[in-house]
Amino acid sequence: MNLKAPKKIIHLLTVFFCINLFIHSCAYKSNWANKIEWEDLKFADLPGQNDYPDYGAIILLDEGKMEILGSPEKRFTIFERHRIVKVFNPSGYHYANIAVSYTPGSEVGKIFARTISPQGEISVLDKKNIYTVTLFPGYVYYTDQMAKKFTFPAVENGAILEYKYSMTLKNTTFGNSWNFQSDVPTLLSRFTLVKPGEWKVNYKVNNIDVRIKIKEAQAGFKSVHEWEARDIPPLDLEPAMPSQNEVTGHLAISPIGTDSWEQVKDWYYSLINSQMKPGKNIKQLLNELLIDRTTDYDRLKIIYEWVRDNIRYISISIGIGGYQPHPAEEILKNRYGDCKDMTTLLCTLAEEAGIEVYQTLISTWQNGVIDTGLVSQTQFNHVIAYCPSIGDSGI
Repeated sequence: MNLKAPKKIIHLLTVFFCINLFIHSCAYKSNWANKIEWEDLKFADLPGQNDYPDYGAIILLDEGKMEILGSPEKRFTIFERHRIVKVFNPSGYHYANIAVSYTPGSEVGKIFARTISPQGEISVLDKKNIYTVTLFPGYVYYTDQMAKKFTFPAVENGAILEYKYSMTLKNTTFGNSWNFQSDVPTLLSRFTLVKPGEWKVNYKVNNIDVRIKIKEAQAGFKSVHEWEARDIPPLDLEPAMPSQNEVTGHLAISPIGTDSWEQVKDWYYSLINSQMKPGKNIKQLLNELLIDRTTDYDRLKIIYEWVRDNIRYISISIGIGGYQPHPAEEILKNRYGDCKDMTTLLCTLAEEAGIEVYQTLISTWQNGVIDTGLVSQTQFNHVIAYCPSIGDSGI
């Protein structure tokens, strides 16, 4: 039996695929620099300032596509973004400054951006003018939020700004959201989700009417969900208005595989349980604090006051650290942390003292009211400690 022939065929197919991919990539770059071809828009029919006299820009097209790949145990997601904006006057020029944010564990693919003049002349962004920066330089030691930043070239009144990028998110387990509405009018906004057919999708559309197209598929194949809205009015911002989550037209999707709040509880417990291990320093501090404290109320009060007065609040988000606290002993040593760190130390001290105290995920006023009909840990933005044994209020 000749085993060399199949290997040779595979090799030739691989070479052919690579050459074809290279040719396609070069052709795409060439088209990007020389051709204006859109499936949903016609260059000659685009609206102008007279059609929108009160705005500095309009969003012509805003579309995102998210494809979930892999198995439930080991998965990754590819997200693609495509946006086209037309600027009318200098008040809309801020749309020329773009920041694509990401964290370690995600990778931003090739970024394509171009400016199309009112006469149809194309100016392509030079890749050397794309910069990798820390998104929050004032918190450089406490956050891993990074960004690819660039600004469009040759911006003028009536210019069209178009960009595309892709992002790979590894081992993602979280849900997603898509805002259809912006602070200027949007002609077309579309979000597409591609996923394995056997995985259920739980979603909710808020504050906007959309057209939904669903192509279901059996296990082993890809199903497609598409949400689309057209002629979307801008969101009018007002002083002291409710959280934008409560008023903005948006789509929210539960994490794949999360169907109950019990699962959210188990997920968060798996993150915090290993961090609440008292060491010798915690035990020594506790012995000092609880001298002459006889009731649970007095013991918890002195623990709370010590954490409040001695742990410096600093927002921290390193990797999974957006949700997972640091180890209690480390928090005590560093004397700083965010809400989940401070409550972790408080709960660890209380538990070592024999007092039942739990960490509780909540949503603050700025984050909006929790939608209990859509199971997702992403709806929470704060952590507090709850002690059911100390009075009816738990305080």
